[in-house]
Amino acid sequence: KDSDKWVQVSLVGYIWKEWITANRKALLGKQYKAMMIVVRTEQEAKDILQQLRGGLDFAAAAKDHSIDAASAKRGGDLGEFYKGELAPEFENAILALQPNQLSGVVKTKVGYHIFKRIQ
Repeated sequence: KDSDKWVQVSLVGYIWKEWITANRKALLGKQYKAMMIVVRTEQEAKDILQQLRGGLDFAAAAKDHSIDAASAKRGGDLGEFYKGELAPEFENAILALQPNQLSGVVKTKVGYHIFKRIQ
C-alpha cells in the first residue's frame, strides 16, 4: 500500500528573522555586472583588446565588432548576474577581474571573448 511508504516528520527549531525573505537577490549574495565582446578569431580579439587598452570605448567596440547580437545591441552589457548563473568560463574570467578591469582574450567554444567587469 502507498500509505505504508509515508513517514510522519515534525520539526521544531529557530530561524534568524532577518534570514526569512522572499527576496531572491538577498539569497543569492553579491551581484555582478560585466560587458563582453566576442569575435570569431583570436587575432581580431587581440587587435580589439589593444585598441581598448589604448582608450577605445568598450560599448562602441562591442556594437561594431561583437558577433553576439543580443549583448552587442546593448554595447556588450551582460546585465546583472549572480555567481553560478553564467557559463563557468565566462564567470571565472569575469570574477578574476577588479571593477573596470579588462580581461585578456578568453577562448570558448563560441569564439574569442574580451570581458570588462563593471561591478
